[in-house]
Amino acid sequence: MIKKDDTILFIGLGGAGQRHLRIFRELLPNNRFIALRNTNSTPVLNPDFSVDKNSSLEEKYNILNIFDPKKISSYKPKLTIISTPTIYHVKDSQFAHSLGSHVFVEKPGISNKSEVNTIERIFKNSNLSYKVGFQRIYHPMVRKFLEEVQNSTPNEKFICKLKLSSYVPDWHPYESYKELYACRDELGGGVILTECHEIDIINSIFGDPIKVKKTLFKNKIYSLNVEDTAEIEIEYEKCSLKADISFMRKPLERYIHIESNVSKYFLDLNTNTLNIEKNNSKQTISYILENNELFKKQAQEIIKLENNNRDEITRLKRLASFLD
Repeated sequence: MIKKDDTILFIGLGGAGQRHLRIFRELLPNNRFIALRNTNSTPVLNPDFSVDKNSSLEEKYNILNIFDPKKISSYKPKLTIISTPTIYHVKDSQFAHSLGSHVFVEKPGISNKSEVNTIERIFKNSNLSYKVGFQRIYHPMVRKFLEEVQNSTPNEKFICKLKLSSYVPDWHPYESYKELYACRDELGGGVILTECHEIDIINSIFGDPIKVKKTLFKNKIYSLNVEDTAEIEIEYEKCSLKADISFMRKPLERYIHIESNVSKYFLDLNTNTLNIEKNNSKQTISYILENNELFKKQAQEIIKLENNNRDEITRLKRLASFLD
């Protein structure tokens, strides 16, 4: 558990990093916060990602900027929060581990299959906790969804459809979307690594993917060097899944539909509703929870510093099944 005299290190204070900074400062008002900075280029952002022109991060959050990595060790950070572009997640996690720091890294935590081996070697038997930021798993409706499907009858076989349409140009109004890590191959972007929350949810239900077949697309209109759309077919032991994922498409959609011959489940993460049909009954659950509340629930778990590293490594191995 984080104590009041522990130091928290932040690596990466772009949009995602500043959201974590706001939330962790709320939870840990008296702790010393430090940040390892490279460019210090992102402006101070409000919760809605508009620019706060009247503040500095140092003043607003009482955080000390440090530009020399060699100086970090003297502060002995207890926890490192990593929100850098995907391509740096493993390198920054290694650096934090070398400091004797627990690690919380934004999803996906890896940019290719081989990096899972690095994380496993460092953290599998480590006393330092390692967590990846899949905050949607903390939504009570998602947890109900997981519980209901996982409690299905042993011989029940499922067909599943995942549909996800998001639109990157709307994400960060303060910068060009083409500069976002999601849209740049050299930063570990691409639709699968960027939009992997729902894949993680499915993996949490059905376990290890047995077979993955994917087709990736680039829309020439946007001139990106990453794939913005993916059609994926996945076989699990108890489920056949078809996924259609895009981060350059409207209207916005985000749902998972799972059914067997005796039950149906429809989780809509845009409308915050869950429909369940089983045992000749129908149930609709609606649970609206702001995205920041999910991040706060996640942060409350992170500061406990509980070591579930083997589970996190399993999570990464399952995600790696979708990567080249």
